[in-house]
Amino acid sequence: MFGSYSRPPEEGGDRSVTGLTPRHLAAARLGLGRLPLVVLQPMVDIATAIMTRRHPGLVAPLAELGPKTVLIEATDLPVAFLLRADPGGPRVRCVRPSSAIRASARICGTLETLVGLLEGRIDGDAAFFTRDLSVSGDTSAVLIVRNTLDGAGLDVVAEVKAVLGPLAKPALRLIDRAGGVVETLGAGPHRRPATAAPDPAPHGRTVTPSGGDTP
Repeated sequence: MFGSYSRPPEEGGDRSVTGLTPRHLAAARLGLGRLPLVVLQPMVDIATAIMTRRHPGLVAPLAELGPKTVLIEATDLPVAFLLRADPGGPRVRCVRPSSAIRASARICGTLETLVGLLEGRIDGDAAFFTRDLSVSGDTSAVLIVRNTLDGAGLDVVAEVKAVLGPLAKPALRLIDRAGGVVETLGAGPHRRPATAAPDPAPHGRTVTPSGGDTP
């Protein structure tokens, strides 16, 4: 399903299987879990736009999705991300995990696993067989996402720095301290079961999180 590429974690510091430290991940879980969607969505829009400009090679492969959508669901977060390919580039919509959300395919795992997959630092096939990652729905849509990420050389820390600009260093220090507080308080990740996928949408149509369907 996923390629067996694997980029090793960076040396130095206490690292997870991603380029982020455990403190970064703890702070990300806290922030993404507390922010309302109306605040989170503009942030994700800006980050997606900057990432697309930094990595224009992502646009054409993702365009092969056509009308298909892929729900990316972190099982330790109360938010999921619905990916679709708009004419101007990829579009990521923040939604609350729900079995009512219809998507062509679903990719589910912990935040750490999904970030590791995004960065190419973990073996997606191995994560699938060890059940750290679950995939359901349209296999072709999942493969398009896999092939797009394969060799893209994404690095979440670098993307965060690009989004924040001159504020990146103080922001990352603040995130690290916040993550340290979370770890000290023992508020570790709580993994919930992935939401069950509903019956597939009618052929050629996908249903949006608001309940309406789009051609």
